[in-house]
Amino acid sequence: LEGDVQALYKSNNNLIGTSTLVQGKKQDWIYRGRFSTQDFEDYQVPASEFSYNGYSLPIYNDRLKNTAGKERNFTVMTGVKKNWGYSTVTVSNFHQEAGLFVGAVGIPRSYQLDHDGSYSNIDIPRQQTNHLKVTSNSNILIGKRWVEIDLGYQRNQREEHSNPTAHGRQVGPYGTLEHGLDLQTVTANARYFLHSSENHMKVIGMQGQHQWHDWNGFAFLLPEFKSSNLGLFVYEEYSWANKFTVNGGLRFDAASRDIKGYSETNGEDFFQYNDDLNRTFYNFSGALGISYYPNENINTKINLGTSYRVPTANELSINGLHHGTFRYELGNSDLTSERGYQLDFIFNYQRKDFSFVLTPFASYINNFIYLSATNVFSSGLNPFLTAESGQIYQYLQHDAMFLGTEVAMEYHPIEELHWRAAYEYVYNYNLDTKLPLPFTPPGSLYTELEYGFDLDNKLIEGVHLGSNLKWVFDQNRVDRNERTTPGYWLLGFSTGIDFSLRHHTVMQVTFTAQNALDNKYFNHLS
Repeated sequence: LEGDVQALYKSNNNLIGTSTLVQGKKQDWIYRGRFSTQDFEDYQVPASEFSYNGYSLPIYNDRLKNTAGKERNFTVMTGVKKNWGYSTVTVSNFHQEAGLFVGAVGIPRSYQLDHDGSYSNIDIPRQQTNHLKVTSNSNILIGKRWVEIDLGYQRNQREEHSNPTAHGRQVGPYGTLEHGLDLQTVTANARYFLHSSENHMKVIGMQGQHQWHDWNGFAFLLPEFKSSNLGLFVYEEYSWANKFTVNGGLRFDAASRDIKGYSETNGEDFFQYNDDLNRTFYNFSGALGISYYPNENINTKINLGTSYRVPTANELSINGLHHGTFRYELGNSDLTSERGYQLDFIFNYQRKDFSFVLTPFASYINNFIYLSATNVFSSGLNPFLTAESGQIYQYLQHDAMFLGTEVAMEYHPIEELHWRAAYEYVYNYNLDTKLPLPFTPPGSLYTELEYGFDLDNKLIEGVHLGSNLKWVFDQNRVDRNERTTPGYWLLGFSTGIDFSLRHHTVMQVTFTAQNALDNKYFNHLS
């Protein structure tokens, strides 16, 4: 039997979080339970005003009003471990209630921005999310072979409440419910492992998923839809001479998208958000790889494969103001399946005091699906959104290529001193528009130095001190209608103490400072 309690505090919004874990084993039975909470107040920002459609509006006391919230989450698991394998059942639930800054939802009014005397209350506009998940995971041995079976059910319910008049609408039967989204998912995965010898393994499997989505509210975002996916695959692996391993696989996928059309009218205006859509997709994909490991220090791998991805219901049919991303998103019913061709290489060198990993990759994707900023505003598209001229982001499809790499190394000149460094970079190119793709992460370099030592003390087991530096480069390779983002660097520090009792670690206290010099920066992907 063991357990732990963790606590978290953030000064920016006075967030207080807790997480309590209990887990153990009794004979063949195992169990685990965790309960977590978070409560936070309105966010502080380094600004006293903001701009909305050319108007300057105040931010009182440098706090974004109505951005407080709370979370209550739990997970419980129980199962059995026997000689024949194991089987577990896990139930978890995520629940969050949070206010939405009035400047991000609807048309803000100055009187709505006045301080109401509390930084912790949750007012309208607000959102509520509840995600229930039930999963069963089993591994059953059959001689030298075994079967893995994963079954799951998920229900994601999200509500966004707002004042209809802030969106230029009349109060109706839905009251303040702007978006009520209800997505249910059933998943079944099975894999059968065949070991004919120590040097040969084969896996036959299937992956299946079915989703259905309902919605209500006074504003449209996603339609009702049903979505199904089924994949069948075979994977085989051979090893010889204790130096080589070859693996390969083939996969067949079938998918369907059944989307219900929706339109809106008030007697004067009419708008068709999306049409009825019933599409079916089929395709094959495969991959081949080889590993070479001449000694215990070196491991190299090269893989060549083709991938296949079906457009989601969201990409095909979304049409509305998405407050979660602060943009008007528009689907594209003409999207077809993506077909990708990838080549990746891995070089791994490792010894006791030093490790180095290099992972370059290259890919070409035919009909790549992506979300792109347009020069059109929603007021010119949707007559029911004349009051909110949000920029439209539409799903498009073009041929594209990707190149990139990750490099990581770690060095221990002495046992107590650890140095780590990592570099990553992605380059892409739209072969049709001759421009970069939007939302491309900039290159970055991260390095960390940590010194830790043990103490011959009955109470204090060890102490560690560390510092880190993250350097993010400028991102000037942007798509049309996308802003460039200047680079930045962040300095951080950390220190920690491990407390022990009877030679067992009973508590770890860690203090971390991120962005210790308080540099202002923008995340290009936000």
